Amino acid sequence: MIVFKDVQWIGEDKFKLTINGIEVTYKVEVKPGVITSVIIKGLNYNSLCTLDIDTRKNRLLSLQCIGFEKDVVKKIIISKLAVQIPPSL
Repeated sequence: MIVFKDVQWIGEDKFKLTINGIEVTYKVEVKPGVITSVIIKGLNYNSLCTLDIDTRKNRLLSLQCIGFEKDVVKKIIISKLAVQIPPSL
């Protein structure tokens, strides 16, 4: 199970984040497996993040973001995930 903390959910698969004062709506797509892939796509801004999570250990393996404020978005996503984050990310 992938858990995001302190986000404003809009339905089952969409949530809002405020990035530098701009409210961005994201849609989440989960591809389950031992290594779960999560795609987070901005609906109102060009923003896309992909996460790979080892669900056995509840640990983030990789996170890549492209588009709108990608470095800021990456930091915010990491702060909102309720999984173990390795220092290298």
